[in-house]
Amino acid sequence: AAGGADLYYVHADSVYDNRPVVLKSGELVLGEGVTQTITVQGVSQQLQLPRATNGANRPIFENTVGPAVTLANNNLFAGFDINNTQGTAVLGSGITGSKIRDVDINGTVGAGAHGVELQNSSGVITLENVNVTGTQGNAFYVTGGDAAVVYNSGTINNNSGFAVLLENNAGSVNMSGVSVVHSGDDWRHAHPPCNREMMCHLERNERLVSWLQPEKGTTLIGVSLTFAQQLSWLLIMIVRIYCVRLFV
Repeated sequence: AAGGADLYYVHADSVYDNRPVVLKSGELVLGEGVTQTITVQGVSQQLQLPRATNGANRPIFENTVGPAVTLANNNLFAGFDINNTQGTAVLGSGITGSKIRDVDINGTVGAGAHGVELQNSSGVITLENVNVTGTQGNAFYVTGGDAAVVYNSGTINNNSGFAVLLENNAGSVNMSGVSVVHSGDDWRHAHPPCNREMMCHLERNERLVSWLQPEKGTTLIGVSLTFAQQLSWLLIMIVRIYCVRLFV
């Protein structure tokens, strides 16, 4: 692998019960069951890894207590299912760069148990074909740091917490290829609305607006919204502007 990084190739059909993974900087952890390619020094194109087994299913991490996967700097974590963790499924805290690819997250238990959580991170962090379903915490949570986060493709389907929560991030978040469905009933604004009654009709329809919660200066790029979500988001922005005009 490039730069002498360690590569771990995990056999298809493997199941790891309460076996958390803590990566070291530069490591590549790849699950068999999807096509895996790597960069090799001196070779101009990506090389595809051969199959190691006849297994058909991606390796699974399940029932993990605490974070199932903890990223370090410049990791590639790709080709896994993460099921029913009692903690955050994939955590990157204070990391620089990394890529998550071909990962399905199915269920986390606990209010602080998020799908993908990036804390105080920097560099370019890429998510590709990452699908998050049924987290009790936030499905996709970015807080602090100045990372340029690129969420290229995937689906978020959440009914608790926020589907997307962005706060205190001085970088950017690009989610142009992500489909988001949120059926939860919890919506809280970063700053109290100036007139609660003005917002009640939106709160009664929070299923349309609660999935997205950018806070405190985060730059959000290219999110694809349904018409209903666009209308609800527009109404929120109109109310905010109206509040500013009334009370500034």
